[in-house]
Amino acid sequence: QKHNFHIKIINILHFVYELHENDFLKHAMNNLTDIDLSYNALKRTDCVVVTYCLQACRHIESLTLLHCNLKSQELEILLPVFEKCRFLVLDSSSLGDCEVNTLSKALSPSCKTEELVLDVRRLSDEKMEDLFSALCSLQRLTEVTLSFHSFTESCASLLVNLIMSCTRLQRL
Repeated sequence: QKHNFHIKIINILHFVYELHENDFLKHAMNNLTDIDLSYNALKRTDCVVVTYCLQACRHIESLTLLHCNLKSQELEILLPVFEKCRFLVLDSSSLGDCEVNTLSKALSPSCKTEELVLDVRRLSDEKMEDLFSALCSLQRLTEVTLSFHSFTESCASLLVNLIMSCTRLQRL
């Protein structure tokens, strides 16, 4: 039943998008703060719709994208939305080596993300370093949850750098 709920949300966003009525869009999205689009295999057109609609949100408290099968092209389209999210959740189906560069663009110092949940099990050591470099630039970051495939000495070193760089970090 929860899966059907997620499908309905994407359908509603498509409906709002197809209206192309800015006043209605602003009114409809004004108080939307928590968005969970999990279990939708989001295609590029879906990502355009999501970005169009969510950019009208005054504030995005959380965006959850579990099992959405996002690739670099889809992540690129969603970048403006990621930058507005206080809490962002992405899983391993959306985060491989190819996607790290794109995600790193969103994780810039101007990014509003304070809490981040990432599944990094599919990342190479090199891309893990790139991701952690981007994470270290997030001045607002207070909480990070990471899922590792294996916790290596390299991962430990990256985590220490993250702790030293993110002075507001409270939970890891």
